[in-house]
Amino acid sequence: MTPSVTLTFQNNALDLLEFDNDQWIRGPQIGDALGYKKEGRIAIDRLYKANADEFTEHMTRVIELP
Repeated sequence: MTPSVTLTFQNNALDLLEFDNDQWIRGPQIGDALGYKKEGRIAIDRLYKANADEFTEHMTRVIELP
């Protein structure tokens, strides 16, 4: 899966990945763009788990990348 488009948010590159005709951004990149000090993946995972009831099944996805 290769990025289809790269966006920039506050000097952080966010690669949009195409999967099932939708575009997605990886959790670690979101964490980095938001300025989380610890690894972005850990911070975003904690944020998601704390607010999981606010997300629908179509808003998140776990994708195994090669």
